[in-house]
Parts: sequence; structure tokens; C-alpha cells
Amino acid sequence: MVLCSHKKNALDFLDQLSSVYQQKYILTSAVEVDGTQAFIDEICKLAESNGLPSKGYRSSLSEFSAGEVRRHLSEVEKFLYIALGSESGVNAVFTNGRVRLSLSPAVTCPIDESTFLSADLHLLESIELKKRTNHIVDIIEEVTWQDVDPDMLTSKFISDIIMSVSSSMSMRERSSESARFEVLSDQHSAIILNNENSSIHIDAVLDPLSPTSQKLSGILRVLWKYIQPSMRIVLNPLVG
Repeated sequence: MVLCSHKKNALDFLDQLSSVYQQKYILTSAVEVDGTQAFIDEICKLAESNGLPSKGYRSSLSEFSAGEVRRHLSEVEKFLYIALGSESGVNAVFTNGRVRLSLSPAVTCPIDESTFLSADLHLLESIELKKRTNHIVDIIEEVTWQDVDPDMLTSKFISDIIMSVSSSMSMRERSSESARFEVLSDQHSAIILNNENSSIHIDAVLDPLSPTSQKLSGILRVLWKYIQPSMRIVLNPLVG
């Protein structure tokens, strides 16, 4: 089912839909559930009140089965427990296949459900769109789809690819932000400032004639003055 996430009130509709579904199909026993048609009518009414096309939802839900959805939710619950270690009742926010934050006391920075509002969800959506998704969309739009059936190039097909690429990028291993310079010879071209009492060690590799190094030297002087780290400044290094 296409949510039309570019529509202004799509998130409000999703929030209302989730609330209705929870009341009717999660918190209520199967024998107490109203007829399927009544549920579909209610969804269409919510869609229209939020300015979304109800015709598509009515068509998509024509084969809706509460029992089938219950089985699917059970499988999802088992997957989340295995993949994330999350127990039943724990809430989390997923963005393009990634867990952005968990609304659980078990996480490092728990967030109370009452403080995570729809405005926060809109902010998360806009940041994700600006910082990651838009760049991927620009690249995907320039792709020439060779040997692909034109009938497959639907908005859903493109959306799934964008989500897959975004998720894969977030899961890739990042290179270390630190580096070791033991291989650099400092016998004749280094300034070494030792401070045995400091837990901070700074290695700086500089070309004295470069504008960048001249700017960096001022920063190094400030660091030495105020935090007294152990410091090694290698000038015009030679690999040895």
C-alpha cells in the first residue's frame, strides 16, 4: 500500500491509522473485532480527512485479513526480538530501515513516549531527507535501467531501492578517526613535548610551508598551553 509520504498530512494519517488499528486488532480479541468492511470505511474516512486519496486504500485493503495480519505481526515481533533484542511492548523509531532511537528505559538515552511528539517525527523525517535521502534520490534518478522491464519502474520500485541503499550505507563499517604514526621518522625533524601526567597524546604531521600547517600551529600552541598534552610534531616526515 502506498502511503504518499510526500503528502503534507501523511504522518498524521499514519498516526491515526496506527491508533485505530491498535484498538481494533491488537488490544481486542479476534471475536470482538467488527467487520472488515467497517474497518476499511474508517481508514478511507481518515484518509479523506487528511487530504489523501481514499480510492487507493480501499482497493489495497479489499483483500485485508485480520488473521493474516496478526500472523505477520507475530513474525515481525520474533524478528525484532532476535535482531534487536527488544522485548514485547518496547517502542522504537525506524528510518529507512535503521533504528534511530528506542523509547525504552533499557537504552542509553531513554525518551518518554509523552515527550516524543509528531513534531519530533516531522523533524526526524526532514533531517533524514536533507542529509541522506535527497542525495541518494539524485543519484538514482540519473541511473539508466538497462535490462529492466519498464513496467517494474514504479514509484514503489524506486522507493524500495532508495531505502535499501540508505540502509546499506548506514551499516557500512567506518574507518577509524585516529591514526598511528610510528612509521614516521622523527629523529631529526620532530618537536617532542612530553608530559608523563597527561592522558592525551597528540601526533601532528606538518609541512611548515603550507598555509594549513601555519594555521594549525596556532591551535597546537593553545592546546599545549591549556591542557598540557604529550605532543609530537613531525615536520616534512620521511617514511623509515
